[in-house]
Amino acid sequence: MTLTFDPATGNLVGGGSLSVPLPSGDTLPLDFSQSVSLPDGTPGWTDKIVGSLNLPASAPAVVPYVLGTTPADNLPSSVFNEKSSMVVYDKLGLPVQLDFFYTKGEQGRWEVTVFNHADASPTSGTFPYGLPGSPPLATTVLEFDALGNLVSNGILDVPVPGGETVRVDMSSTGQIGYEFSPGRADVNGMAPSKISGFEIASDGTVFMKYGDGSLDPAYRIALANVQSPDRLRPETGNVYSQSADSGVIVTGFPENGAFGNIRSRTLENSNVDIANELTSMIESQRNYTANSKVFQTASDLLDVLVNLKR
Repeated sequence: MTLTFDPATGNLVGGGSLSVPLPSGDTLPLDFSQSVSLPDGTPGWTDKIVGSLNLPASAPAVVPYVLGTTPADNLPSSVFNEKSSMVVYDKLGLPVQLDFFYTKGEQGRWEVTVFNHADASPTSGTFPYGLPGSPPLATTVLEFDALGNLVSNGILDVPVPGGETVRVDMSSTGQIGYEFSPGRADVNGMAPSKISGFEIASDGTVFMKYGDGSLDPAYRIALANVQSPDRLRPETGNVYSQSADSGVIVTGFPENGAFGNIRSRTLENSNVDIANELTSMIESQRNYTANSKVFQTASDLLDVLVNLKR
């Protein structure tokens, strides 16, 4: 059988079902319809970035009004004030580095332009990205008031190559008399990682734990109950099965109705009453001692009788 995947998304587009003949004459069906072609583990592509920066108020303006030879023109002579980069992830969980350029214009306006770092010039490491004059991934103009507060919306939609359109939220950005400083930056995507373990919640949900610490729900454990648990049939291995007297099996999930909950990685307390067991042990010891004294006395009497006969 051959499995065919979409190279852009990793989704299965061909194959997926296979029948294996068994020696008994039966056929075992195998279902691969949920397979995907990913680098490893599970991907989490990026569709949102939350970032804040300080754009220095003392930076020289690129005249006229952020419309000169700026990064938006994508020419070798493009001029900019500041640059930062951020790694996001495409649909396959592969990293994509985005280069952000900030260019100051007049009247508190800044041009923000985004390029794919993979398209950067091999000689300069920046411009031109791809062919000279080709458009950037996205561009916008941020406008600040006299107090350095952002008065435009600060939202920029960036189409990630091979991925989703990322919404960049720069609404916390300001412009004060301080050096350029990227602040908080949150990306909701992640790189693929291997499964490093699992965790079970109290409601029975089994989470796969990946190397980056993220949890992915994979299964939910069901519970069963009967009307007369004390009439279940004991089986080998400290397990029980339904009997004719135990009643009908009712299934459900933890934390629903009377099914209780699940405590993962918890040892059950002993149901033995230590005081009663210790008392019973002392009584057994005393009874054994008393019985041994009886046998000893009987043996001594027999010795006396034998000696009298002699």
